[in-house]
Amino acid sequence: TASGDRNKDVRMAVCSALGEIGDSRAVQALVRRLTDESADVRYHAIDALGEFADELTASQTPSVHRLLLEVGGQLDEAARIRAKAAELLGEIGDRASIPALQRMLADPSPEVRTNALESLNELKAVLSERDVSTLLRDLSPDVRSAALEYVQEHPDAATVAQLRGMLEDVDEHVREH
Repeated sequence: TASGDRNKDVRMAVCSALGEIGDSRAVQALVRRLTDESADVRYHAIDALGEFADELTASQTPSVHRLLLEVGGQLDEAARIRAKAAELLGEIGDRASIPALQRMLADPSPEVRTNALESLNELKAVLSERDVSTLLRDLSPDVRSAALEYVQEHPDAATVAQLRGMLEDVDEHVREH
């Protein structure tokens, strides 16, 4: 089949097409591509699976969830794939993802940390004061902005003083939050 074609460009195109068509029968073919040898194909498979996040059946969710945890849990060398996996875990909405997403907050990639935090916020996860404090001081303005959004959804008296200090943040995007 085309989804198993030797040419990675064909496999990427198939993943994209399956996502655009939106037929949930495509989920298993996309799940198989999560372990593809090509990082580009894995990325397109995760992206296409995002089209089915609301429709995944109970029988499909465990296999998708397990593979996304493996991909997102730094088993994939490509940060953009780990970031996409973190995003999709939030879209799927399974609270069993919370521990893995919390581990992703320590990922070396700011994009992974940002997506993990946004997904944790979507899942209404409660983070420790220490984690929130660390994220509010992250070197990445995107992570700091996501942390501010988290705090807005989960106000805590201990973070108020830190927030006042962020009014002077060097990044305009962070100050605007």
